[in-house]
Amino acid sequence: MSKHPGRLPLAPQQIEANLSTMPHWRQEKDNLIRDYEFATFLAAMAFMVYMGLVSEQLQHHPSWHSNYSKLRVSIGTHDPGGISALDFAWIIEVERGLPPGVV
Repeated sequence: MSKHPGRLPLAPQQIEANLSTMPHWRQEKDNLIRDYEFATFLAAMAFMVYMGLVSEQLQHHPSWHSNYSKLRVSIGTHDPGGISALDFAWIIEVERGLPPGVV
């Protein structure tokens, strides 16, 4: 059974090239991580709902931890045990819905 090409692990050079265009994201082992800080708790929750909708659409789901208006998001492709093109596609879609002024 072949894997979807978007779920295949990327080479380290491909990961570095993609991350160079995403300054707020960093790699930790087999995951991509970003910390967000929103103006309010409700703004953070609204963004989490948006991330959930994107995740369902792409059938690719992050891990996250929230603390009032702060949010840490981690995304990685578990099937191949590495970072894949799908992780970067997810980030691009999620960041499109980011409200202005979020750190």
